[in-house]
Amino acid sequence: MEHAYGYIKDGKIYRNAFLDFPDRQIGEIKDDIEKSLAYFEERFELAKQKVTSLTDEIKQSENKGAYLMKLIHLKKYLANFDGLGDYVPLFDQLSAHEQELNALIEKNRIKNLEIKRSIVAELEVLLDLNDWEKVEEQVGQLKLKWLRTGNVDKQYREELDEKYQALLDQANGLKDSHYLKHNQQVTEHIESYQGLIEQAKGLNLDNLEQAAQEIRKIHMAWKEIGKIPQKKLNELWGELCGITSPIYEKYKFEKEKSKQENTQKFEEDNLAQKKALLEELQLIEQEPNKEAIEKLKVLKEKWKAIGKVPDSAFKQLQEQFYAKCDRLSEEFFLSKLVAQKVRNFSQKPPAEQKRHKVNLLKNLLTRDIENLNTYQENMANVNSNPQFSKMLETKFRAQQRKVNVKQQLLKELEG
Repeated sequence: MEHAYGYIKDGKIYRNAFLDFPDRQIGEIKDDIEKSLAYFEERFELAKQKVTSLTDEIKQSENKGAYLMKLIHLKKYLANFDGLGDYVPLFDQLSAHEQELNALIEKNRIKNLEIKRSIVAELEVLLDLNDWEKVEEQVGQLKLKWLRTGNVDKQYREELDEKYQALLDQANGLKDSHYLKHNQQVTEHIESYQGLIEQAKGLNLDNLEQAAQEIRKIHMAWKEIGKIPQKKLNELWGELCGITSPIYEKYKFEKEKSKQENTQKFEEDNLAQKKALLEELQLIEQEPNKEAIEKLKVLKEKWKAIGKVPDSAFKQLQEQFYAKCDRLSEEFFLSKLVAQKVRNFSQKPPAEQKRHKVNLLKNLLTRDIENLNTYQENMANVNSNPQFSKMLETKFRAQQRKVNVKQQLLKELEG
């Protein structure tokens, strides 16, 4: 029995010869001839689907050349495929794709040749620098680029691969040499760190000042030593600190203790000086005359020039001194003003002198109280500017002292 693409002979089904492929037995008749033939016709549809599927994959792929071997395998597969149909169009279609892919691969191989030659040239330039630390990253990038670049034509492949491999061997040698040198440097640096640790162990603890200076020198030298693995550096630094930190803490404690002792002595000396000035002030306050006022100015300058006194004595001493200064200044001002306002004041009887002083002092006190109230109002209204508020507060306290002194003088005169 004949079929468009095969025939039956002796109960066996044959596929017709096509292209360079001879007739081929693909199966046997099983019970029903039509069903048997239909089965192999359906099988051929599977072959057509495989060709269509491969065609679609090639069209959609960016790397079409990768499908060449798959295409060749499919042609071999179809040559021995058990199915009845027109194989010629399928093989024509696959051959057309094969020709297209071969042309594309040839074009890519020319491009790959240019890329790989460029990689070899770049490697030669980099390796001529003979400095692995500078070229390591670039060499790694070129190696990756080589791996991602496809094959070149066979006539160039062996020579190019040999050149590339020779350069890789040279790069590996440069790398090994670099890390050998690097490891030697690391060993030297570790020995230097250990030397400083031994130096710290030998510090003279009888002289803490000198020991502290040596520790500072050790720390400065430590910073100048080159790099080593961080874990090892932390270990060595911990060992050094275990030796130097207790020494340095003891040095700081002793220094602070000495500083406090010196400060205490300094403040006590200042206290003695201020007490002496207070005694001088008590001598001149008995006579509130011009000469006493001149001496008062000198005492004030000396008082300000003296440094800090103990906190426990500061407030009381300060209040005593400035209270006496204010008292002397107010008494002198009152005596001078009454002499100016009352004719022949010095010739008048003591009782009349006293009466004139009281009247004048009351007028002055009234004015000072008004000024004091003004300062107080200003302080209540102005609080946004800290600096200005502080200035007003200073003036308020000074005015308050003037009022207090005048009130005390008035009380004594009226008593």
